[in-house]
Amino acid sequence: MKLKLLRNVVWVLVGVIGVASVKPALAADAPAAKPAAAPTAPAVQEIPKKLSLIDMNKELITLEDYAAMLQKAGYTAKINTEASGKRVLMVNWEDKTGRYGVTLTQDKEGENESLDFVAPLSSFEKQPKVPAEVFFKLVEAQDATRGWYFVFNPQLKHLFLCRTASNTKITSRQLLFELGNLEFSAQLTARLWNPAMWITKPPSAPAAPANKAPAPAN
Repeated sequence: MKLKLLRNVVWVLVGVIGVASVKPALAADAPAAKPAAAPTAPAVQEIPKKLSLIDMNKELITLEDYAAMLQKAGYTAKINTEASGKRVLMVNWEDKTGRYGVTLTQDKEGENESLDFVAPLSSFEKQPKVPAEVFFKLVEAQDATRGWYFVFNPQLKHLFLCRTASNTKITSRQLLFELGNLEFSAQLTARLWNPAMWITKPPSAPAAPANKAPAPAN
């Protein structure tokens, strides 16, 4: 559930200001998405050439299962262990729409289990001020991001795209579908989360004073 992820003070754009947590280790060296400008909704999930129908319907239980299946499907997947002992699966891939990176972690709190996705989008470190219009449009955009939501970490000054699945056991088909939704959501909102694509209007130049007509001769 989201309760495990939403615990330290950061900004969450889910229609209102809230609290969330994105650990710095989760975003280490993961490439930001560089999507195409005109996304289209993903069609029926295509089966990668390297996967069979049996592979697509296989239930993934451990991070090793996730890593093995993603590697077989053509993704770069590596399991890292943080100093705290937390295990993180880092996934990277590139296709015709751009380069992407996301980390997956499995959490359990009582009887509640969750699979957390965290994808770094862009750094706002060099932005002295985020336009209010960008903020409100990010909030509005979440109606179309299919369960993915934005998180801003003020310590890192970085914006992330996140997803929390309420079960750590999903099929390969479900996993690939979520990664497709990540691509779609990143492309859909690129003009909002990428400062390089913000459209700012230059200040208008003052109008030149009109030439006065010469006074009539007496």
